[in-house]
Amino acid sequence: MAQVSINFRVENDLKEEFSKLCEEMGLSVTSAFTTFMKMTIKEQGIPFEIKVNKKISKDDVKKAFEYLENVDPCSEEESKEILEMLNDLSEEDKKISSRNVIEL
Repeated sequence: MAQVSINFRVENDLKEEFSKLCEEMGLSVTSAFTTFMKMTIKEQGIPFEIKVNKKISKDDVKKAFEYLENVDPCSEEESKEILEMLNDLSEEDKKISSRNVIEL
């Protein structure tokens, strides 16, 4: 199969660091990118998770408050039952559950 060249620009420091890492792994930059392209095709997507560091918008806050307005709180009896169950937990389970319970 015929080979072609792909050219793109990156910051020099990024290229140098990447080249050094590839060399330490016994790869060339070309073989690393070829592997990336093959995995992308095999996975039918980028072969690792890409996340956006999304900041909470005013609209997000508004939606959260609208949701909370429609949530029915527990009755006093239900609250007592929940507290009894929580008090019966082992110390380890209490540590785990306390990370997930918000006292209102």
